[in-house]
Amino acid sequence: MRKFLPPNLKIFHNTILPNLPLEDNSLALVAAFSVFTHIDDLEFAWLAEIKRILRPGAFFYASIHSERTWGLMKPGIPIHDALMHMRNHIPDYRVTEAFLQGAMPREKTVLYWDIAENYNSNVFHHTDYIRREWGRFFDVVEIIPCGSDYQDVVLLRKRP
Repeated sequence: MRKFLPPNLKIFHNTILPNLPLEDNSLALVAAFSVFTHIDDLEFAWLAEIKRILRPGAFFYASIHSERTWGLMKPGIPIHDALMHMRNHIPDYRVTEAFLQGAMPREKTVLYWDIAENYNSNVFHHTDYIRREWGRFFDVVEIIPCGSDYQDVVLLRKRP
């Protein structure tokens, strides 16, 4: 990364723990593509950490799997095919075509598979959940359907 990116960029490797080596109120924008689609237990801690590093009035742009994404479930859609491939390793749900084509089971539905240490879940958020729960951390400016391929995009702003 140092070879190809400008030297004024701060490059670091972080872990799953929400503790970024950045100053409070230091960024004007945070973008997270296909990140919160895989964060389960530490979701609120990550939202608080992103809020900490954003300047007042700054934006957070994140892609999510929503109830609209769930409604797209059919063969050929990457999320559908991945879940069908992992179906025998998802202990909390019986993943079938009928299950995937039915209603999203919960406002926050986590499909966790038990055969990987990393990248081991897909998380779906109902937009009502995003507005209510993420709205405790940020102003929800807009939820953009298909803003990132089949994922929706949530545009949030840190309150001034």
